[in-house]
Amino acid sequence: MIAQVFDNLFDTEFMVKVEKQLKFLPVSAINIANGTAYPSGESGSHCLMGENIFERKSLNTVVNLMKDSEIFFEMLERIEDYVETRYFLDRIDFNLQHSFCDGTSHTDGDVGEYTIMYFPNLKWDKEWGGQFQILDDGGSVVEEHEYVPGRVLIFPGQYPHRGLGPRHPHVYRYSIVWRVKHLEDFL
Repeated sequence: MIAQVFDNLFDTEFMVKVEKQLKFLPVSAINIANGTAYPSGESGSHCLMGENIFERKSLNTVVNLMKDSEIFFEMLERIEDYVETRYFLDRIDFNLQHSFCDGTSHTDGDVGEYTIMYFPNLKWDKEWGGQFQILDDGGSVVEEHEYVPGRVLIFPGQYPHRGLGPRHPHVYRYSIVWRVKHLEDFL
């Protein structure tokens, strides 16, 4: 198995707090996968609705920090404590997919970089779809994970992957993504 899967890291009260915070985030079609245009990466394989919550350009330069984003840092610390690993954080993104809005295959980083993904929807029926897929270089599914409220996945960022949009009208699939490196590898 490529991805580590963790359920029930956060209690319902905390999950309600997170989902409420997400509903007030501004979203736009800014999440561009496989960015190709230099230097902004404004062209790529697909766009999702979302928002960049935090982004670091270098060790000492933060280029974006959204107001009232403390909860997302708290979540990362809880995950770090649970997996007994410290990470160097590069960025945090919020993604939103509407019905039948499937992502295309993309990677989040290079060897040594990891993606931590959290599924914040409080209510989700299995019939709604929204699976997360890890793919091989040819686009075939190697691993598939159901969208489960509160689930956390950790996987190497160099693996091609995609999220499938819901198969039910008027339902939104949310995800929060932290892009990280193991702290001891970075220093």
